[in-house]
Amino acid sequence: MAKRKRILTVQSANEQWKSGCGQGTGKDYQPWLTIHDLGSDGLSSRSPGWKSQRVHHFLSQGELKVFYWLECCPEIMDIREQYPLWSYENTQKVADSLGIRHPTSTRAKSDAIVVMTSDFHLTAQDGTNFVRTVKTKSDLLKLRTIQKLQIEQQYWLERDVNWKIVIADEIPSQFVINMKFLHSAFTLDEKIVTKDQIAEIADFLTQAVLKKNLPLRDITIQSDKHFKLERHTSLYIVRHLIAKRFWRIDMTTIFNPVNVLELLEVANEYNT
Repeated sequence: MAKRKRILTVQSANEQWKSGCGQGTGKDYQPWLTIHDLGSDGLSSRSPGWKSQRVHHFLSQGELKVFYWLECCPEIMDIREQYPLWSYENTQKVADSLGIRHPTSTRAKSDAIVVMTSDFHLTAQDGTNFVRTVKTKSDLLKLRTIQKLQIEQQYWLERDVNWKIVIADEIPSQFVINMKFLHSAFTLDEKIVTKDQIAEIADFLTQAVLKKNLPLRDITIQSDKHFKLERHTSLYIVRHLIAKRFWRIDMTTIFNPVNVLELLEVANEYNT
C-alpha cells in the first residue's frame, strides 16, 4: 500500500529506480522502502530471510507475521517486500480511471509524489508470481484504505498478476511466538556447533525425543553433558532442527522446553 518515503519527485523516483531499488530477485532484491525511510514508531523491524538469504524490512508487525507464515510455505521460493507499483504515472492513471485521489505526500513540496508499494511480491516453485497485501480487520473499515486497495488491485489486474489481501489478525499468535523463538536459528552458527558435530548430536536428540519419556529441557541438558557442549547448545540445535524442517512440530502450539516435545515428522536425513 502507499507508504510515505523521504520526499520524492518524479525525477528522484526515476533515479532511485535506475539505481536498482524495487528490482532484483533473491538476495539481490532491493526493497523500495526500508525501515530507515519512515519515522520509527516501534512497529517496523528487520529479519534475515530463510529463502532469500538477505535482510527483509517490515513496516508493521502485521507484515512480520505474514512474512513468518510465508517462510514456512515450501511452495514459495522468493519473497520480495515493499515492492513498488512502478511507475507513479501508471498508478496515477489507474487512480484517475477509478475516480480516486492518488496517495500524496504530506510534505510541503508541491512536486512531491508517492510511489505506491505492495507488501509482498512472491514467486512460487513453478515460477508463478503473485502479490499479497497485508491488512488488519480494522484497516478494512477505513474508506481511504479501501480506496488505496482499489488502486493497487486494479494495477495488478491490468498486469494479470494474482493479488489478494491477507488479514494479519488471522495468523495464529502461537505460531508467531514460535517463529520469533526459532527463526534466528535457521542458519547454523559454527561458533556454537560445527557442521561436523551437528549430525551426531541431531541423531542423539531425535532418538531421545521420540521416546517421549522426558521433557525436552532434560534431554537437551543430557545432550550438552554427553557431547561436552556449552550450556543451552543442544537447545539451540533443537531450534535449528525445527527451523530447517528436519523436525516438524505443531507450530500452533507454543513451543516450551519444559514439556515433552511431540514430533509430527522427522526427515530421513539432516541437511545443513
